[in-house]
Amino acid sequence: LNPAVAGSKDYLSASLSVRSQWTGLEGAPKTQFFSMHSKFGEKMGIGGYVFNDETGPVSERGIQLSYAYHLSLSDKSKLSFSVAGMMFFHDINRAVLRAEEADDNTLNTMLVKGVSPDINFWMMYYNEKLKIGLSSPQLLQNNIYGEKANGNNSNKLSRHYYLFSEYEFNVSDKVDIVPSALFKYVQGSPMNFDFNVRGVLNKKYWIGASYRYNNAISAMIGFNYKALSFGYAYDYAMT
Repeated sequence: LNPAVAGSKDYLSASLSVRSQWTGLEGAPKTQFFSMHSKFGEKMGIGGYVFNDETGPVSERGIQLSYAYHLSLSDKSKLSFSVAGMMFFHDINRAVLRAEEADDNTLNTMLVKGVSPDINFWMMYYNEKLKIGLSSPQLLQNNIYGEKANGNNSNKLSRHYYLFSEYEFNVSDKVDIVPSALFKYVQGSPMNFDFNVRGVLNKKYWIGASYRYNNAISAMIGFNYKALSFGYAYDYAMT
């Protein structure tokens, strides 16, 4: 999802992810996304992704196209800058909502569809073992369903700030340990973070765990087959 990654590899990379939360509950969150990126020329990269997210009566779809430029700092390290344009499509299925009062004016007059363009900025320093990235999506902070007459719109998209890091430790010729961390901040909300670690055997098989602050712990497993990589993760909610 980080557009600054586009062009960091010498091959075309594609990824498909499907996530289901609270399995078995009606209206439980479901998310799917597909991304792709490739090197373009010697110092540039292009990429994009599409996603679909559904939670109860609310659904959101989006598409992002990105451009990245990679600046060489040394023979083994580079600094990547990326700008991405994004379009959000928001929908609320009013038919599944149940108001306490049948003539609820707010429910009957609420907008149920919205379109929001946005811009994301990303930068990343990387070499063979280390990655450090800084990003800020939703820079425009648009209103999802348009501006209300009084200018007070609680559906305004908030600007996010992400800090990401990853390092690969070569324990032996066959075993690598890859810890990573993601820090997230949104104005008006407390700092949030994820810690992850993976153990990789022969660059092919991997197993790992993740901790999401005050939210969940996860177990992960996967393997690589030729040009393909497969993975599965299971979350245990702590809230």
